Amino acid sequence: MRDYSWAGIDGRKWIALPCRVAWISLWLVLVAGGRFAHAGENSVEAQIAAHRAAARAALEGKDYAAYREHVLALKSLLHDQAELSYSLAAAEALLGHPGKAFELLEQYASTGLSHNPASDARFASLNSSPRFAGIQARLQANDSEVSRSQVVVTLPDPDILAEDIAYDPDSRRFFISSVHKRRIFAAGTDGSVRAFGGEDGRVWGVFALAVDRRRHRLWATTAAVPEAEDISAAEKGRTALLCYDLRTEALVRRLDLPEDGSPHALGDMTVGPKGEVYVSDGIGGLVYRVLEGSSTFEAISTAGSFRSPQTPALAPDGRRLFVADYSLGIGVIDLRDKALEWLPHSPDVAAEGTDGLYLWHGSLIAIQNGFSRPRIIAIHLDSRLSQARSFTVLERRSQWLGDPTHGVVVGSSFYFIGNSGWNRMDQDGHLRSGGKEDHPVILRMRLERVWK
Repeated sequence: MRDYSWAGIDGRKWIALPCRVAWISLWLVLVAGGRFAHAGENSVEAQIAAHRAAARAALEGKDYAAYREHVLALKSLLHDQAELSYSLAAAEALLGHPGKAFELLEQYASTGLSHNPASDARFASLNSSPRFAGIQARLQANDSEVSRSQVVVTLPDPDILAEDIAYDPDSRRFFISSVHKRRIFAAGTDGSVRAFGGEDGRVWGVFALAVDRRRHRLWATTAAVPEAEDISAAEKGRTALLCYDLRTEALVRRLDLPEDGSPHALGDMTVGPKGEVYVSDGIGGLVYRVLEGSSTFEAISTAGSFRSPQTPALAPDGRRLFVADYSLGIGVIDLRDKALEWLPHSPDVAAEGTDGLYLWHGSLIAIQNGFSRPRIIAIHLDSRLSQARSFTVLERRSQWLGDPTHGVVVGSSFYFIGNSGWNRMDQDGHLRSGGKEDHPVILRMRLERVWK
């Protein structure tokens, strides 16, 4: 599932509302008034919106003390978003506090994110300092290329709007979801690509995919979004969970999320060892569980806990579910009592902006397309998988990375979608025509070489 980062309070893109999907912006307001349009004055959403507006007004009015207070309030509401450290550094510089400004800029630089404060007038008072020059050099280094992957499959149609990927070891096939073409594609290890299953007018844009090898199933989520071809006005806001037989490619089950008058979009998911499906609703804000044999969506999170839940990743013990949230970081749901905690992390780990999330050997592989410069990182956890201690940049600015979406771990390799096409989507859900260089690709990264 996708979520567009909005321009922040200082013109910098940062994760402010669950809206990386183009259809979550204007469309969310138009369909059923939007989920957040009905938020009360004291809701978290209303508070965030109010502080963002007030911070912008204070900055424009040169009331820098008020600007700092609103940024601090946003940092509290948004779990210390890394991008807000940069805004707070700007506030301290404007207030004539160079020491605090330098400290915050150094903290921001330690996250591996990039910026160019030398071209930002708010930091003009710091320009002559050698310390500032050192920070600027670190930030520029953060924007350098890191490439650990190779293209293994190039998809033939540049306009499919590729979203997710799954793998079936028995047939040695990859499956790729297409939001725009409303289909699933199967790719062989020889590079061949063909459509999977038959056409079905009730299948809308296809988002998440997950293989249940033991039961020979391919699960998929579908949502009626403007990015999908030929979606009618009556269908918009509807979403469903689909189940295919891997051997016959027939659609054998369909579970529609009950309509409640608000838009929803089942996006990312994972399948547990007992056949249970965990799936997130990126617009509705809930995470659901569908047990084996059941047709009921059981909410395992409470309303307002997540702002834009993305990929769930099941812990090896089967008791915890890691869930990426675009603006809040990584939540951890205790599946025994549905209690939610937020994964603690060191100040140098930027956990927000994550779309795809996967566990491998005690680390979380995070595809972060919520920043101005998309990247893939490994978030290294402690032995109990209860805290993020450090990170490693795995991929950044490489030739075919483009706007990455999701991936799948196969053995000791990580396969992921690069050049998905989402960066060619406008706010109205229209896809600009693609050329030769715009073809989505499946990239392979050998994880054992990273973890040496």
